[in-house]
Amino acid sequence: MGLFLSAILGGPEQLDKPFDKISSLICRRKDLLQDELIDPEDGIVNVVFQYSGTLMRPDFCGIRTGSFSKKKRILVIQIAFPQEVVISEQFSHHYLLLLIDALTEAKKYFDKKRIQFSLESHIILAQNSIMAPLDRK
Repeated sequence: MGLFLSAILGGPEQLDKPFDKISSLICRRKDLLQDELIDPEDGIVNVVFQYSGTLMRPDFCGIRTGSFSKKKRILVIQIAFPQEVVISEQFSHHYLLLLIDALTEAKKYFDKKRIQFSLESHIILAQNSIMAPLDRK
C-alpha cells in the first residue's frame, strides 16, 4: 500500500453529502488500481482531507506536511479543503489538483530522506482514480 486517502469531516451535517460520496468512490477506485501502479518499495503517503463544519475547522489553509514515521516510511500530508469548492460542481477536479500538490510535497520530503517514491506513478493512480468511470454500487 503506497497511498492512503482519508477525510476528516468537520460536522455531522456533511455525512452523505455529494462531496462525501464522491470522495468515497474515489477511494474505492484507488484501492482497486493501486497494486498494479505503485511499487511496494515506495514510501507511503496518507493524504488527509479536512473539511470545515459546525464542529471543526482546520487551523490552516492549503497543504501542510504532518507526521512522519521513519520505521514505517509513512508521511502524512494534510489538506484543508476550501469550503467554496466542497459545494462546487468541480469538486472532483479540485480534489485531483490538491491531491497532485500533496503528492508533489511528498516527493520532495521523501527525496530529502532518500526514500524511493515515484511521483509519476502516484499521479497516474490519482488521475485514474478520479477520471475513470466510477462504479456506483
